[in-house]
Amino acid sequence: MNYNVDLIASSAINIVMLLILLYLIFNNTVMSSKTMKAYIIVTIMTIIIIIAEIATNIFDLSGSKFRTYNIIANIIGFSISPLISVILAVVFDEKLYKKIKYIIIPSILNAAVFILSPWTSWTFSISMNNEYSRGPCFSVYVVTYIFGLIILMISNYNQCAKFQLSEKIFLVILYLIIIIGTTIQVLFPSIHSTWHSISLVLVMYYLFQRELQFKYDVVTNLLNRQEFEKNLKHIKKSKNIGVILLDLDNFKKINDTYGHLVGDYCLKISGEIIKKSFSKIGHCYRIGGDEFCVIAPNIEENDINKCIKCMINDIDDARINDPVMPTISCGYSISTRNASQDILKSVEEADSNMYLCKNMSK
Repeated sequence: MNYNVDLIASSAINIVMLLILLYLIFNNTVMSSKTMKAYIIVTIMTIIIIIAEIATNIFDLSGSKFRTYNIIANIIGFSISPLISVILAVVFDEKLYKKIKYIIIPSILNAAVFILSPWTSWTFSISMNNEYSRGPCFSVYVVTYIFGLIILMISNYNQCAKFQLSEKIFLVILYLIIIIGTTIQVLFPSIHSTWHSISLVLVMYYLFQRELQFKYDVVTNLLNRQEFEKNLKHIKKSKNIGVILLDLDNFKKINDTYGHLVGDYCLKISGEIIKKSFSKIGHCYRIGGDEFCVIAPNIEENDINKCIKCMINDIDDARINDPVMPTISCGYSISTRNASQDILKSVEEADSNMYLCKNMSK
């Protein structure tokens, strides 16, 4: 009985933590509505499963009169739990929201099998003495759960492609926490580590998202000015550090003529093109209203020119589809003396080259 008290106490802490998380999510004004909706659903479902897990452990020791409640608690826990990884994947990667109808099919089939099991004993059975045992088709649950983890891994991989190395490592760690926590409980059923792990990941991922809000520009999803200045001060010495400055041509005219919504659209598309063109050589920043910068360590001039050519081609294609899209002027400089103060000089030189380019285009 002491074991159950320990389980209830630790689970209660998780539930309180998740309720606080729900409060924070509801009051978040920056998170997209789709991500918020998925986050709320996965948090509530986790709370339900934790309660179901507590219930099954209590009912297992409570005699035959609690057999029906034990059955219900097992159905709820095993039916909902594979969905957690799938919906958590949507939280990690919003693009999966459009495919949610298809990726939840295995979870729906798993739930149907468990709902029928009190009569068929396919996946589990509860004897008249209230003793739980797995059924011959319990592997359906295992396969469904693994499928959800694979979907989560794919979403984690897609998300990692957008971020810096430190952020990629953090996301991988979150995924590993879920894998390790689940594996421990599968190997040692008496250790209830799965939902402790998922509760921890939900909270840590929310904190991660909050941190990103201070690092990334909302409109373009590029690193912001604050992050640019911080990284500029702590930039590591390398053989050649390239600084590429970019500016949208006649952007004020676009805002004045078509309004700020169209202006934001142009910023977003331009940011996507800049990131696509330069992300392989360095980090991309939005440092002002219509100004962008790329910091590229260990770079050669030929590589920068290739990226600029790629950007110009993509901008030309975007302007064919939408003539409102502005052209982009750019200039660059390469620091070769392995000193951080030379970066500031390179920024000034790149800025001068950019305005020279802008004047020549006029």
